[in-house]
Amino acid sequence: GVAADAALRRHAYREASRHAEDALAALAALPASAPCDEQELAIETVRGVAVIATEGWGSPGVAAAYGRARELCAGVGPTTKLLPVLLGLCGFYMMRGELDTAAELTRQLLQVAEANGDPAVRLGAHNFAGLGAFYRGDFAAALEHFAQAATAAAKRGRERHPHELAIDHDPMVSCAAHTAWTLSALGRADEAAMRMRECLARARALDHPVTLVMALNFAATFYQDRGEIGLLREIEDERARLATEHGLPLFLYLGEIHLGWLDCEEGRAEQGIERIRRGVDVHRLAGASLGAPTFLAILADACGRAGRIEEGLAALDEAMQLAERTGL
Repeated sequence: GVAADAALRRHAYREASRHAEDALAALAALPASAPCDEQELAIETVRGVAVIATEGWGSPGVAAAYGRARELCAGVGPTTKLLPVLLGLCGFYMMRGELDTAAELTRQLLQVAEANGDPAVRLGAHNFAGLGAFYRGDFAAALEHFAQAATAAAKRGRERHPHELAIDHDPMVSCAAHTAWTLSALGRADEAAMRMRECLARARALDHPVTLVMALNFAATFYQDRGEIGLLREIEDERARLATEHGLPLFLYLGEIHLGWLDCEEGRAEQGIERIRRGVDVHRLAGASLGAPTFLAILADACGRAGRIEEGLAALDEAMQLAERTGL
């Protein structure tokens, strides 16, 4: 467990996952006891973070790690260690497009935040509440939750909170990015651009590769939607370097969607379509539904411009079916 935690703090995510698996195997050989349960809870929480970084929020490994951690929380009594567990499960179900389950977990998070009063807990809870509202299309509620998250972040200050050592990214980066997306959807383009710059500045100021590559992923979709080719190219260059350097293949392959769009914009339609399709396939294989309708729409647009009408219509049909099934 100590080795897994140390690897996580060095951003060695695959190493952390291996050490966590070894530690869990060693614990399984010991007689059941409360101290063993406490250790297993800590290890499962670390394993969840490592799996998110290497396989994505929608991976079954995320549900396995945090699901077991939640069981252990029930066994060891009231504990603040429940916070990263609820955050992990909430992210898993949201990424899988199971918004009702994510909403129930979010309600629990808000209850924990209300009872605890800690700014870091309030930040995490209101960030996820804002995400849920955004993906349901309730933009007013989303902005209200994001504003409360920002207030909590200001009260917390810059010092890293112990709870945050057991989650996969700085929640204020996600909050800023989704505030930008929400403002953009409401037609407040200048405010949206400012918030996305704030998101990237915050992420770059941290020594945390997963937070930064997530921010770049958010920004790529934002700038692609705005048609800002130069900024998108810079974002994707930075994403590729960072994901390669730190062994984050999922984020590397997701970049293919926007790089493919750039290829299409620059007259390389056939190459672009194949790249977009690769990125969409990786997103699907990672168990993710969140964002899929947008990515499929990008694919459909590229196919339409290349005269591949049937493929484009098939992508749109898949996007519509997904939206109907999940409410995304």
